[in-house]
Amino acid sequence: FREANIFFPRKTKSLKGLFTKYFLSLAYRRANKIIANSDDTKNSLKKILPFIERKIDVIPNPIDFHALAVENDITHDYHWIKSRAEKVVVSMGRLHPQKNFSLLIQAFAIAAASNPQLRLVIIGDGELRSDLEDLTVTLSVQEKVTFTGFIDEPARILTCCNLYVQTSVYEGFGNALVEAIGCGVPVMAMDCTGAPKEIIEDNTIGHLFPGCTPEELAELMAQFFLGELRIDP
Repeated sequence: FREANIFFPRKTKSLKGLFTKYFLSLAYRRANKIIANSDDTKNSLKKILPFIERKIDVIPNPIDFHALAVENDITHDYHWIKSRAEKVVVSMGRLHPQKNFSLLIQAFAIAAASNPQLRLVIIGDGELRSDLEDLTVTLSVQEKVTFTGFIDEPARILTCCNLYVQTSVYEGFGNALVEAIGCGVPVMAMDCTGAPKEIIEDNTIGHLFPGCTPEELAELMAQFFLGELRIDP
């Protein structure tokens, strides 16, 4: 079996959570080996099913970096791609509460107020798209935020951006973060339960920041574009 989800003990106390735990227990007792995609995924599963200790190992999600390099040659139509004047912040993922895109949009609005050359691009789709688009209108940045929807080959966009920011509240692994690194984009990610701290180890690749307010994240982005925060891609 392969497990890619972070499990929170408090959620297994609900009726749905009890059913999930019961069926996981049945399945995993029969498994010869269980593969988790990060240490935190492994540890969260062990907390609710201690018996798996001897049969679980960690293998991170594979990323095809050759495919990313091939995608780099594909052209696209967004006007800001060819604009050297604009500095593009990008993020990617399902438009879902887990990804915490509202924090990123609020931080971007603050940063853009004093850095008009900034643009935000969000790759992905999901249940919160309408709410997030409404938030950009409320913050008067709708003309500076692009929602691309789902894209088969996101490297086409990533390679044209200046900074990747991840604000997830938890991540089993974080494929999007690794893809951004593979495309040579400087990355910063919020330290959350899951793999970001394994991917950005000791800030050797990218920058890991603690949970923060929109104002604090806006300051981090401003520091990067002013050259005060160095992030090695």
